[in-house]
Amino acid sequence: VNTINGVGSNEDGKSHDKNGETMWLSKEKGDIAGVWIQYDFGRLFYLTGMRIWNYNLLGATKCGIKESEIQFSTDGRAWASGSKPALFPEADGTASYAGFEHHFDNGVTARYVKIKVIDNYGGEAVGLSEVKFQYGLQQETGEKLQSGRIGQSVGPNPSTTKN
Repeated sequence: VNTINGVGSNEDGKSHDKNGETMWLSKEKGDIAGVWIQYDFGRLFYLTGMRIWNYNLLGATKCGIKESEIQFSTDGRAWASGSKPALFPEADGTASYAGFEHHFDNGVTARYVKIKVIDNYGGEAVGLSEVKFQYGLQQETGEKLQSGRIGQSVGPNPSTTKN
């Protein structure tokens, strides 16, 4: 799944191309509510937000996520979510698409992050181009919870079948 490996990111690392082969697209057709993609960092991180590049295939940006529930877990079994759904702007379908920032209120400690789709912009499937997670200092202690590479593995729900 090409959403955390930088495939499709332009040399500046700040924009994403419009090549559909460098993006994730669900296999679900029609009712996409409940489709999800999950990230496993391998250990706990104190996450402050993420930079997201919505589905940017020229002529198919309607498959981009419009509204989602972002869930967090320390163990992959118990999940918590933000207080309100996350709204994602539609991509522009250009080779210089810059994406957008999404910040987590007060930060969150998690090993797993799941983006669960509520709605898209009208496409028959749902997808993302790239996600870069931001992590920082633990507010209570001022110390990094963990340091090192973030974004070690990613997987959509099994074959992007709804859960």
